[in-house]
Amino acid sequence: MSLNPPRSIREQRYKCDVDILHDIVIPDIHYDGIIHNLSSGGIYFESNEQILPDDEISITVRRLNKEEITFDVYIIWRKDLVNSSFRFGYGAKSINPKESIVQICDQEINRKNKIENEREYQRINYDNQIRLKYQNQKYPGRIRDISRGGAFIETNLIFPIGKIIILIIPREKTRKNVRLRGWIVRRNNLGFGIKFI
Repeated sequence: MSLNPPRSIREQRYKCDVDILHDIVIPDIHYDGIIHNLSSGGIYFESNEQILPDDEISITVRRLNKEEITFDVYIIWRKDLVNSSFRFGYGAKSINPKESIVQICDQEINRKNKIENEREYQRINYDNQIRLKYQNQKYPGRIRDISRGGAFIETNLIFPIGKIIILIIPREKTRKNVRLRGWIVRRNNLGFGIKFI
């Protein structure tokens, strides 16, 4: 009699895009990445850094409230990515399965539900070129839709979730730009969503 569950029984996987920092060899040096989905015992994440199967790394997630969740994983497999903003995709298993990974997912699902519930304002299609100001640098972008509570920005640039960004919207009639500040609250391959402050 086998003690292992049948292969058809798999842990439930949750889709949630979560920005992370991870180490490789030196614990004090961290690299950017993103978790795309996870289960109670493992994750799929992407990074530009080359990590070998069986390597053990630490993953840190920074929440909007500055709280950090750190857990250790070992790499099961790696694949090269083509249509992604990162070079490699990784499947990893938790070394000490605990509530941390599920906690991240639960918090992310709750955050996304909260964002959806907060969309009390009607979204309006608004196709307009803008400039984005982040850490005193200006970048091009385009507003896809906007409401009194937030906007979705189309761009191929990657900004971390939880950071503040300034939208600079040109106005033709008054020649005075409109400046709006907001939190980056979600991100996908088209751009990111912000909630106005």
